[in-house]
Amino acid sequence: MIRAVHGCRFAYVPVLVTVLLAAALAVPGRAIGASGKRVAVDVPGKEGALVEREIEQALKGHGLVPVSSGQVDAAARALRIGAESDAHLAAIARHLKVAAIIKGEVRDRGTRVHVKAHGADGTVIGEGAWSVPGGGHKLAAAVGHSIWSRMGAALEGTSGSAPARRTRPEPVSTMAAAPPAPKPAARPPIALEPTPPPREPTPSADAEGSEFGDTPVAPRTRGPVGSLEREGGAFGGGAGPAALDVAVGPRLVSRDLSWHKLVLGTLTPISVGNAPAIGFQGAWYPAAHFTRGWATYLGVAVSGEYTPSATVQTGGGASYPTSASDYWGGVRVRMPFDGWDGSLTAAYGQHAFLIRSGTDAPRADLAAPDVSYSYLRVGADARVRLPGRFALMAGLAYRDVLSAGTAEGTGAQSQAFFPKATLTAIDANLALGFRINPLIEARVGADLRRYGFDMHPEATDMRVVSGAIDQYLAYWLDLAILLDGDPQRVPKPPRDGL
Repeated sequence: MIRAVHGCRFAYVPVLVTVLLAAALAVPGRAIGASGKRVAVDVPGKEGALVEREIEQALKGHGLVPVSSGQVDAAARALRIGAESDAHLAAIARHLKVAAIIKGEVRDRGTRVHVKAHGADGTVIGEGAWSVPGGGHKLAAAVGHSIWSRMGAALEGTSGSAPARRTRPEPVSTMAAAPPAPKPAARPPIALEPTPPPREPTPSADAEGSEFGDTPVAPRTRGPVGSLEREGGAFGGGAGPAALDVAVGPRLVSRDLSWHKLVLGTLTPISVGNAPAIGFQGAWYPAAHFTRGWATYLGVAVSGEYTPSATVQTGGGASYPTSASDYWGGVRVRMPFDGWDGSLTAAYGQHAFLIRSGTDAPRADLAAPDVSYSYLRVGADARVRLPGRFALMAGLAYRDVLSAGTAEGTGAQSQAFFPKATLTAIDANLALGFRINPLIEARVGADLRRYGFDMHPEATDMRVVSGAIDQYLAYWLDLAILLDGDPQRVPKPPRDGL
């Protein structure tokens, strides 16, 4: 048995992991996550209920508190007013103590929806339109994925409650403060203020085209329009997949190599624990920087891990330095779904664990092979959006091992060890992410890589053993940078007279 011996130069790794985690959690994000603003949502109809639920989930994912359409209707009945004019919506906002009211209307048999966000004074602060063939859940999911990129900046700028005073008298506010009077049996509600005519949407040079068919009106806000992530919010676990996702951080890696049913010869099991390493992961979708649609689902992905050195020691006192690495890269297809995003990856990789001669310890004296796996990897990954700023990430892949290393004298499939061996391998990963701000996400996770040997032994072999398991376990902490593509993809209209 060989156990790991690490010099004091590696003692900093657990401290570094703790410091990085504390620093990540201490970085102040945007204040929206803790704002607790109340926003009412009202989208009538059967199809509207699906859209309304998706909007509420998007608001929760960005730290806002949704107020249901039932409370909006109850407030309108209590005030004996409708919920259409700006003045009436302002009265309802004051009654419910909300910072904004989001009104929606589903049209064309549930295939189109038009949504407006009204501020606490009732004026429109943002609009958007979506169109999806088939409607239903597909339409609702489209709204949920992109509502924050359309109206998030406007909702961020709303005040925490309705204004206490106005520049002119407001008859509706008087009625809102008074107890409700009995409703007349046959008389319609009296309009307390003339209802302003509907306003035409103002074309915006910065309006962003919708991948679902319509061009929504840009929110009426001085803040930045768009999000740092495509079709998701700019913040929190409700965010959709980014155009660029790059993560790097420290790792602690262990390895266990065990032999099964050793009949003839000598083989040494190897166990290396908590060796310090550095790891990285990345995914890039180039088309997302300049277009929309299916092309944005195609990208490339890479992953890597490097263990510079660790010293292992045999039971007899001999020490051997080691190094290890595992890299793969390939193409990826991602698929956004309702509440989660999935991806499929096809890649080529190499994974090596090499043992070198130590002081007064020749490599030839160690009865254990080096491994240098080359493999084809096919895997599936998922990112599930959780409440708040959290996200759960998981993946599973199959590794088709092409070779385990044939270096003469030390390779696992060399003549000195197991030239007839065949292998099967898998890898799996699990991680939890916390969005510090729209640009940075802290992630903590673990991954497992497991190789199974079938030696196909014969009685004439120098070493007769049934099989072996070579397993690697890594715990890691990453800081990820997430970038969106260019949101300004609609050409600006020419100036008058040009």
